[in-house]
Amino acid sequence: MILNFAQKPDEEEYYQLAKVSLGVLLFVGFLGFLVYLAFHYLLGK
Repeated sequence: MILNFAQKPDEEEYYQLAKVSLGVLLFVGFLGFLVYLAFHYLLGK
């Protein structure tokens, strides 16, 4: 997977990778936000 970056990846593969990484980033951010809210409410009371 990482060795492929030595060559220029074709556009379709690049966009696929970009979409997947963006989705993972959003998902992790959303999970972090939920955890933050949970801790905020738990510690707030």
